[in-house]
Amino acid sequence: MPEINVWLDMIFTTVFVLVVIVFSVHLLFNFLTGRMYRRFVKGEWPTHDAPLRMLPKFLHFQHVVCMFGLAFSGMYIRFPFFAGGRTAMRYLHYFLMIVVIVNLFARLAYAFVGRHKDRKQFTPTMRDVKVAPGVVLYYIFMRPTKPHVDHYNIMQKLVYIVFALLLFVQAFTGFSLLTTVFGINIQPLFLWWTGPIGIGVAAGAAYSRIIHYIINWVFIIVTVIHAYLSVTEDYPAFTEFFGFGSANYDFSGGHGHEPAAHGAVITGHGSEETA
Repeated sequence: MPEINVWLDMIFTTVFVLVVIVFSVHLLFNFLTGRMYRRFVKGEWPTHDAPLRMLPKFLHFQHVVCMFGLAFSGMYIRFPFFAGGRTAMRYLHYFLMIVVIVNLFARLAYAFVGRHKDRKQFTPTMRDVKVAPGVVLYYIFMRPTKPHVDHYNIMQKLVYIVFALLLFVQAFTGFSLLTTVFGINIQPLFLWWTGPIGIGVAAGAAYSRIIHYIINWVFIIVTVIHAYLSVTEDYPAFTEFFGFGSANYDFSGGHGHEPAAHGAVITGHGSEETA
């Protein structure tokens, strides 16, 4: 299905360019409305009531590194822009995918099991739904502050949940593209569904490749947006994630806060846009 790949290239390249344009305009409005001045000059960043714990911080750092590596190697496999690297890039791609899968299970275990489990921070509630319009209005500069009723807003929660689900689909479709591992044919384990619907293994692999490529682009676009919002909404917390800065903390025992002219109340571990 080479023609489908060409169409996907055109569609997602166009979408990526549009995203860059839209958020360039968004950045301009950050300057025009004074948000950038209040944040980067006056230091009006969100405050937090406790530092992020080391394990989720470490898992997040590994995930970021692996996702960049997966995007680079994956795009090279699609567009080999230098000679002789395809085999090495394939090995790198699958190694990083395994690390991401292990990270995902480790993060889910942390969220659901143990003393510091934090799954409730990612669970959408009716309160989130009620304030969702206000969150959207804040991001499009129709209101000066962001309503905040939980550790993450409703948009973040939904993105994180969908992102986790897509990681499972991406891993499944990725493994279905392998033929043999250590001399063992593993495709029947991941393309078993082709028989019942009568399309054959070759067609199933082709559809898996298309789905895999689509999700690859979704991850790239979402990561770009996530990085932009992380820097512009809470740069100190962003730097803390990578070990060269520190978020603002309020250890007085009360909830974290933001200046009245600047966005949302932040509580718990991590930042509004970065965790």
